[in-house]
This record gives sequence, structure tokens and C-alpha cells, in this order.
Amino acid sequence: MGSLIVVGAIAIIVFIWVQKTRMARKKWLNQLDLPGTWELADNSSTTFEFIGDLSGGNYIFSSNNMLESGGWQISGNMLLLTPNDAKEGTSFEIRWFKLGEIGIHGPGRERQIYQKRVDNVVQLRPRA
Repeated sequence: MGSLIVVGAIAIIVFIWVQKTRMARKKWLNQLDLPGTWELADNSSTTFEFIGDLSGGNYIFSSNNMLESGGWQISGNMLLLTPNDAKEGTSFEIRWFKLGEIGIHGPGRERQIYQKRVDNVVQLRPRA
């Protein structure tokens, strides 16, 4: 009987821990608010456009004459970008600094800070 109580207590603790972890992740994703257009802080001609829900979707990266598109996904504090023409994606560390400001760090994007473009224009058709 005593072991049944211990197992029940452990199950309750695990259930509460899982719920708190899910709530913390949801709060972090809401703070991050990744979907939208992000401009490189020191170069507004370099942009990331994230399309989808709070944890994944498609992206369009444009910088000068370069255009890249593919899929994105957040896992923990990592942003996985998988270009359309690649079999494997690349992971980047993503940091939330404050509302509308994130940092992306990884191969080819070392210590880049992006600011979310704030406007009230809603696109009616997706880009081709």
C-alpha cells in the first residue's frame, strides 16, 4: 500500500512538472512572436520573413541580391532552418532580448540582431 502511494505521488509530481514546462514553452514562444518580418538591426535591407505558427512554418530570407526560402522550426532555444534546396537544415541559437528584438547566432549568421518590423499592413496573397 505504501509503494502505491509513492508511485501516485511521483505520477502527480511528473504531471505537474510536464504542465509547467509546457506553459513555460508557450509563454516563451508568445514572447518571441517569431511570425512576421524581421530586419537586421544595422542593415534594413536584410530581412527574415517567418510565416506559420509560433513554433514552425516557412521562411524567406533576403539580403541584397540573395533570396533563400525554406522551412523553420523551433526546438528548445534553437532555430532550425531548412532551405528548400537542402536535405538537412542548419541549427542556430536564438535569443529573445526584448519585445521585437531577437538574436540569431550560428554558421553564417554570427551574432546577428534582428528587429521586428511593425506595421499594420496585412498581405492578402503570399509571395510567389
